[in-house]
Parts: sequence; C-alpha cells; structure tokens
Amino acid sequence: MNAYRELTQFYIAKILLKEDGVIFVQSDDGEQAYLKILMDEIFGRDNFLTTFVWQKKSSGSQHSKHILDFHEYITVFSKNLDILPEFKIQRTEKQKESFKLKDKYEKELLKAKEDAKLLFEKERQHIEAKARINAKNEIDIEIKDLNTRLEERDKQLDLAKANELELRKRQRELEDKEKDLELELSRRLEQERKLIYEQAEANATEANVLKLREKDLLLDQMRKQIDDLRKRADQGPQERQGEVQELVIEDMLKEAFPADDIEPVAKGKKGGDIVQRIMNKAGQCVGTILWESKRTKNWADVWIPKLKEDQREIKADLAILVSDVLPEKAKRIGNVDGVWVSDFSSFQGLGLALRSSLIELALTRNAIAGQQGKMEVLYNYLSGPQFRQRIEAIMESFNIMRSDLESEKSTMQRHWACLLYTSPSPRDRTRSRMPSSA
Repeated sequence: MNAYRELTQFYIAKILLKEDGVIFVQSDDGEQAYLKILMDEIFGRDNFLTTFVWQKKSSGSQHSKHILDFHEYITVFSKNLDILPEFKIQRTEKQKESFKLKDKYEKELLKAKEDAKLLFEKERQHIEAKARINAKNEIDIEIKDLNTRLEERDKQLDLAKANELELRKRQRELEDKEKDLELELSRRLEQERKLIYEQAEANATEANVLKLREKDLLLDQMRKQIDDLRKRADQGPQERQGEVQELVIEDMLKEAFPADDIEPVAKGKKGGDIVQRIMNKAGQCVGTILWESKRTKNWADVWIPKLKEDQREIKADLAILVSDVLPEKAKRIGNVDGVWVSDFSSFQGLGLALRSSLIELALTRNAIAGQQGKMEVLYNYLSGPQFRQRIEAIMESFNIMRSDLESEKSTMQRHWACLLYTSPSPRDRTRSRMPSSA
C-alpha cells in the first residue's frame, strides 16, 4: 500500500508541476536507490538533474549499531529538461579568490599530469618493446615447433604414400593372379565339360540320362533342404543353434531312414541327443545308433568319454558325434576311441554306411547262431581296423560320388545354358539331351 501511495503521489506531483519546473525529493540511504528507479520510471531518465548529498549531522545516531549515518540525499528531476532554463549564480569576491588559487593548483596538477603521462608513455613504450621481443621469441619457438611437426607429418605422409603404393601394387598382382587362376580354371572346366559330354554321347543311354536327371533332381531337393535347414540352424544364440541342428539331423534321418525308429532324447536326460533303432524288413530291431550333435567353435576332448558313457547307458551298438569342428586327424569323418565323428555335410552318408554294416552284422549273427568260433572271428573283424577302413572307404566313395555328381550337374547346366543361348528348337534340344538308343 505504501509503494502504491508513493507512486500515486509522484504521478500527481508530475501533473501539477510546471513544464519548466523542478522537483526535489529527500531520502535516506535505505530509500535513495529505490527512489531513483521510481523517479526514472515516472519523470524519465533523461530529465534527471543531480543528487545532492547533505550532511545532516556531525556525529552518528546512538541507534547506529554498525556504520554511522551522517548523510541524506536530495534527488532532483525536471519535468522537461529541454525547456528548463540555466541556473546562474553570481560569485562573491571571496569565491573568485578561491578560484584563482584553484587555477594555480590546476596548472600544477596539469603539469604533474603531463609529466606522469610522459613517464607513463615511456614506460608503456618500454613494456611494449619488451613484450614485442618476448612475443617474437615465443612466435619463433612456435614457428620452429610447427616446422618440426610439418616435417614429421610430411615424412609420415610420404611413408603412408609409399605403403599405399606398395599395397596397391600387391593388390594388382593378386588381382592378376586371380584372373589368371580363373582363366586356368575356366579352361580346365571347359576341357572337363567336353570330355564328359563326349563320354556321355558315347556311353549314355536314355535310361541312364533319365536316372542321372532323377539323381540331379534328388540332389537339388536335398541341397535346398539342407540349405533351408542350415539357415534355420544359423539363427539365434548358440544354444538355440545347437537345438536347431539336432532337429535338422533328426528330420534328415527320418527322411533318409523312414523304416527306423528315430526318437530324440529328452532335454536334461542322459543318452545323447537322438537314438536311432534300426529295423529290418521284418520289423525287428537289429541295432542302435546314438547320435550326439555339437555346434561350437572349438573341439573338446571330453565329448568322447561322455558320449561313450551315454552309449553304455542305453546299450547302443554305435555312437556318432556330428560337429562343425573335428579333431586334427579327422577331415570329414573319423574314429576317436571307438566313437565315430563326422561333419554336418557327411553325417548322412556315414549313417547310411554304419546302418548297412549293422544290418549285415545282424544277418551274419542269425546265420552263425550257436557257432562260438565264428562269433569270435566276427567280433575280431568288427573291432579291428579292417571294419573301420571299410567304413571309411564307403564314406570316401560316397563323398567322391557326390562331388562327381555335383561337378557333372554344374557342367551339364552350363552346357544346357550354352545350348539354350543359341536358341535351338524344342525338338532339337530334346534330341541333343537324349542320345540315340543305337
């Protein structure tokens, strides 16, 4: 309320004040700052004249606790400074004498100021000259440092350019070697294609061509299925990938051996991953194969004892471990301490060979039932190196046959593509694929 009342009073005083009038407002230390801001707002900062400092008493008040208060302030504002007349006061003789003395002091003070100015100027020039010298020395040092850095960078750049040129040279040499290798391979493939085509024209019959076509179709289907299943197996974390590979192996075994009883081992239960019970034509179980799947980056020797223990637990005849990584001595298949090991691409052929051996073994057992001597001979044969070498030979033949079929298929596809590129008639293409029965 007090601030509002004061604001209202000042506005009324401004209205009542003449255009060339002046207002004097008294205040103490606590009011002077706020009063100046308030009057600037009402009268305008351009209409401010001055603030008089008035010593109202010679000693402080007894109520002053910290700093003695001797002064008060008189703030002066005009209503319109542009039309305010000048305040001229006539000086007395005494005042004029004081001004003469003041002029003398002012001259001496002016001279002292000029001397100080000259001294200051000399000192400033001295300091500037010294600063220039120091700055020059510092700049010289920085320039030397920069030149040294530039030289080092130039050396590094030259070294990098030399290394880049050497790398580009090696890259060109590798590219040239790769092109030469591709050209040599193309020539060899062309020779092989011509040789296979000539042999096919000379020896193949219509039935053989149909069988070859049927095998190619079967291989294409199996390859697509393997690729699809491998893509599924490559997804997810490592544990999930291992489970996917187990499912893939189980599906491929069921598809390859539909007559057998193939069951997965429950998770957390001993006994490997998959149990394959081999059935003969009469529906009798003639043998058991325990499958274990591993999909890791490194081979672990502890897998073999664990799988042999699981084999003894379920009384399986054979145990096969399928892994992406094999021991150093095994390339695609091998036998480690009585356990067969195989990579993913060869496990189906290994299973086929071992299954055939177990079926033959069952037939032999039935044929020589009651003949203890022959049983010992048979046991020695199965536990000896001849049986293992026979299985390895079967697997090598299987892999060679598959490689030959794939190579022959690729060659025939390129041949058919060349024939199709020349755009012969459908009848001519049929005649070129089917040699005459004569």
